[in-house]
Amino acid sequence: MANYNSLSELLNTISGMTAIRDNSPNDDSTDTITGVSWFKFKNTAAANIYVSGNCWVGLGSVAEHVQVCRRDGKVFCIYTQEGTIGAVRFFKLRWDGYSVWNNNIASTALTFELFLFDKGDMYLNVIKVPADTAYLGTSNLIGDTAYPIAIAAGTPVE
Repeated sequence: MANYNSLSELLNTISGMTAIRDNSPNDDSTDTITGVSWFKFKNTAAANIYVSGNCWVGLGSVAEHVQVCRRDGKVFCIYTQEGTIGAVRFFKLRWDGYSVWNNNIASTALTFELFLFDKGDMYLNVIKVPADTAYLGTSNLIGDTAYPIAIAAGTPVE
């Protein structure tokens, strides 16, 4: 478990991360990966994290809690990392693929990083965003209600 001085050291990099899925396409199924029991979402520990090829993440249960350009996509790489920034623990998940399962080209590329912090906060860093609004799908944080995440075509967002 590595220690960092700032969040900026962790953004847009796979340095220090473990590949869970390494250039192995996943279209419709969901990978179950080991998460962290110290982070709770909807009163459920995120001991398991569910990562779908269809551009969503479930925190502690197989549900679409974090949707990023959610549509029938395809993930090729999933990475994770756990560490600290000063005294704050974090878990980082990186999803790297395409928002369109059968059209894996630069204009449909999607890469995002989801950080979970032991204080109960989350941070989403969307690095590659599909270039056309037709490929954006739906982006939400879903708790008891859906909270939209504003994502514009071709524009990275934090």
